[in-house]
Amino acid sequence: MAAMRASPDGFKSEGSLTQAEEHAVGVYRRILCNAHPVLDGTGKSVALGVYPAGCYANHSCDPNVAISHVGDGRALVMRALRPIAQGEELCYSYLAELYQPRAARHEALQKGYYFECECRRCGEDLNKSPDGLLEDEFGEAAAMQTELQEALEAGGQSREALGAMLAGTQGVLHPCNSLVYSLHLGLVAHGSNEEDWETVATSVAAMIAARRSCFAGDLVGMVLLHRVYARALDKLGQRAQLREVADVYHKLCVICYGDDHDATLDAVSFKQRIHDQRSLYE
Repeated sequence: MAAMRASPDGFKSEGSLTQAEEHAVGVYRRILCNAHPVLDGTGKSVALGVYPAGCYANHSCDPNVAISHVGDGRALVMRALRPIAQGEELCYSYLAELYQPRAARHEALQKGYYFECECRRCGEDLNKSPDGLLEDEFGEAAAMQTELQEALEAGGQSREALGAMLAGTQGVLHPCNSLVYSLHLGLVAHGSNEEDWETVATSVAAMIAARRSCFAGDLVGMVLLHRVYARALDKLGQRAQLREVADVYHKLCVICYGDDHDATLDAVSFKQRIHDQRSLYE
């Protein structure tokens, strides 16, 4: 088969294709653009599913529905994340992470789905939109942002280095800045690997607060954060706060996924273990 390469305009041929090859490439492209990842209870993608009705739903960076699967991926279900007016279009997010600057979201959508997003969130004036809090464009903040971006892209930072970088952002970058969020995410990863649960709890709490400030309606993004937060609080023995977080985790799962999804059943198990005074991960 002739060599192919991807570009923002789709697949480009580096040699002549037969009619059968062109058809195969076309089918492959349609699958990539229309398939839905089937997630397990931890949010890990375990398969791809193509659902004809679901393929008609458009993307929004401010979605009003969340998608989940039942019957081991045999059916796709949409659930409302907020009250939906009669005649309002049902839209979900094609992106796994919505806590990104507008330009980063547009780049991901262009590369993955070949379109420019024109949703309500992307059409707002940055100075009046929560998107404006995710990045700083002027002066010292912009310079720090560039420096942090380069450092994070290089990778390999220790927990201590990330902590120092985070401390340096105070008073310069907004707490909701996407790079501040990324630093907290890195600290959560290090803290989990090193079983430094105080660091995990502190950073996850900051990430939850940032999401609530900017995009309180992004409930799907909150689910995994509350699960990680519950684990850290359990390890720290903070039972009273753990009950509150586990209750929120369960409510988020019911809204986003329904009563019979793996994530919701996991949340129910959390609450039962807390009631029985047992560890969540014994």
